[in-house]
Amino acid sequence: MIVIPTEKLLQFRKHRPFPLPDKPWLIYQQWKDTLFLHCPVKPTTVKPLLPAGLTLDTLSGIAWVSVVAFTITDLRMRVMSVMPMLPVFNELNLRTYVVRDNIPGICFLQIKAGSHRAVLANRMMTKLRYQYADIRKTPAFHYFMSADKENSLLDIDFNPGPFFHDVPALDRWLTERYCCYQEDDAHLYRYHIHHPIWPLYQVHTNYHLLRYNFGDLHLTDQSVHLMHYSPIQTALIWRRERVT
Repeated sequence: MIVIPTEKLLQFRKHRPFPLPDKPWLIYQQWKDTLFLHCPVKPTTVKPLLPAGLTLDTLSGIAWVSVVAFTITDLRMRVMSVMPMLPVFNELNLRTYVVRDNIPGICFLQIKAGSHRAVLANRMMTKLRYQYADIRKTPAFHYFMSADKENSLLDIDFNPGPFFHDVPALDRWLTERYCCYQEDDAHLYRYHIHHPIWPLYQVHTNYHLLRYNFGDLHLTDQSVHLMHYSPIQTALIWRRERVT
């Protein structure tokens, strides 16, 4: 897969549902071997988990929660060519889908990284609430996140399937999101994100075990109704903006 250089990345914008920010981006990232596990849930289960000021985004009356695992191999700030002392690290997040001011986005319920330094660096750079977890990945498409104090566990062995030449509407709705929201000190913030359209592949699993608990949200193997894989994505992230 081709990695788009930073200077050309901003030229790819026709696919966006809303304009790019008029300020310079802050952080550059490459996401590799991204695995999406999508779970339909009752809106009444997710709404209590959202910060004030966000509206749950649903499709045909159904809310969705996704577990997303990937590896970050190139993380740097705009003013630096590389981030010193920051290793390649695995990340896993739990997210749902929201709207604010008619701008659809993602609300991260949890963000976990497999490196203590990555947790510290991301908290300093973005103020996103990263947590440490033992997250591993093998070159043979095996992701593993060991059980933590919340008793959450992911163990999945998979292979990429055929490429989606014509991506279904639901799949695009779940993946093409260009901002995220987080509450901090009783205020709501928006983080703008930019990347090309996701190149998506189907997923063939050899086995998978999922147990993810967050509040009254309980996800298991049977919760997963849809999976996607993407080999690489290049993204820019802007400094957060306060919306409330």
